[in-house]
Amino acid sequence: LAGLAAPGVERSTEDVLLAGCARALVAAPACSRARPSWHRPARLLERMDAEVAAEGGVGAEVAPPPAGGSRSGLEALDPSLAEGHRIFYEREVPFEIRAGGEALEDEGPAVGALEAVRVKILILGDEVAPDNVRLELSSESNLFFHYSHDIDPETYAELQEAQKLMVEFAEYPTVLLRMLNSCIKEPHTHLAVFTTESEEGGSRLDFIQNMEYKFVELLSLSFDESPEELVRQHITYRYNAVKSRLAMMQARLADVNAIVRVKNPSLL
Repeated sequence: LAGLAAPGVERSTEDVLLAGCARALVAAPACSRARPSWHRPARLLERMDAEVAAEGGVGAEVAPPPAGGSRSGLEALDPSLAEGHRIFYEREVPFEIRAGGEALEDEGPAVGALEAVRVKILILGDEVAPDNVRLELSSESNLFFHYSHDIDPETYAELQEAQKLMVEFAEYPTVLLRMLNSCIKEPHTHLAVFTTESEEGGSRLDFIQNMEYKFVELLSLSFDESPEELVRQHITYRYNAVKSRLAMMQARLADVNAIVRVKNPSLL
């Protein structure tokens, strides 16, 4: 630019135009060189995605509320929390669903239907020394599929002795969390097999590890089918939760449309 602007230098028409454009760009205010307005809806959509993930989208792991805190709004109506429990873990886990009580053998369990099951780990009392731990299973494909596994320090002592567990009751929720996450991250080596009618009566969840040369049963838990009234309460709650999320997303989509209509209506 200095060379083009120097006196006595012969300049072509192209040089003059180039110098003029350069001066206009340098002299333009900062606001005119800002990112175009159509970037703003994109940033808003990114923020919306982050908020949805923070609220516990599909497959999200749910953290419990802060100590002394409470859940408000629709979450307070969750039947799982009616007795004072807190959600320690909530996630969809791939389960193999089997009907019948065939015994597991070294060559591996009989093949069942693979399904994504919503798993909740709930804690009653202090997280360091819980009074009760509940494991709830539900399914989006079958609204009437609802089973629970309740255990307290006394019944855990029996389970610990029967299955030679080396952890105390306070560590039991963390052990369940790790095993469930292993079934998600390593589905070929860690299996969760749920039998709706086991030989012992009731239902059973088996955590199995594939050692390549042998299937090893890590943990076996008994489950009870939830009463019909409780199942209805859960169905009602889940319907209202989906309805509320849909209304929230529609409101956010309307906000995005309004921004685009003002900033860049040609995109609509």
